[in-house]
Formats: sequence, structure tokens, C-alpha cells
Amino acid sequence: MRKQAAEIQANCPKCAKIPCTEESFTVSFAEDWRAPYLASFINGVLPTNPKHARKLKRTMKRYFIDGSTLYRKGFNGEPLKCLGKSEAQQVMQEIHAGECGEHQGMKKLYRQLLSVGYYWPTMKNDAYDFVKRCHTCQVHANLSHKPPTLL
Repeated sequence: MRKQAAEIQANCPKCAKIPCTEESFTVSFAEDWRAPYLASFINGVLPTNPKHARKLKRTMKRYFIDGSTLYRKGFNGEPLKCLGKSEAQQVMQEIHAGECGEHQGMKKLYRQLLSVGYYWPTMKNDAYDFVKRCHTCQVHANLSHKPPTLL
């Protein structure tokens, strides 16, 4: 799995630079969903709230750390790189409207993000909102000829 993750990261020029453990831990720790996982993997620290600690223990089986990057085990066994909010927005912009993007819909964008090898917990909702805010997609979308009320 580590070899596959390394191949995925080698193809992305922005992700090719791997920071040291201390750098990534301090960057990720500032209000990020990955912070509890990184703290648990690196320092062995669990949250003080028992509910959060139990949930973290239960879901930690799906995650692993390689170098200083957090990965989630994918549905087919492939590693998915875990992203924060700002990174996720950049990746969605590139996949949706970049070189390989064709302004696809929400479901297709979500599937393509998974197939490229990225993950964050609010992927479906973020993809829906992103497509909804895309001006080009809204201008060229199919028009609804359905009346707003029953006839």
C-alpha cells in the first residue's frame, strides 16, 4: 500500500514535497479534522472526552500514517490521501475545471476524487456545493420546464 501511495504522490507536483513530521504536525494541528488522528499516531495521545476517544479508537483502524502524511485505507484497498479544507478546495477546482476536468456533476466529481486518491470526511457535501457554485455548470445546465406548483 505504501508503494501505491508513493506513486500517487509522485504524480502530483504539489504533493511531491514531503515535510518533516514536526512541520506537518504543527500545520495540521490548527483546527483540522486530521489533528486527533495525527496526535494519536505520532504521540499516542487520545482526546480527553470519552466519547471522542472511543470514536477515534474505533475509526483509527481505517487510517495509517506514512512519513508525515495521513492516509485512509480505500474501499478497494488503495490508499487515499487525507486533505484539509484548503487543499480540498484546490483539488476540487483542478479536477472539476482543470486539464482533466469537464465540469462534471456532483456524483462524477465525488467518484473522480476517490479514484484519483483523495479523501476528507465532507467530500460528498463539498462536491455538491462546489458544483452548485460553479457558474459555467449553472449556465449550461439542463433547464427545468416543470411548473413550480401543481396545475
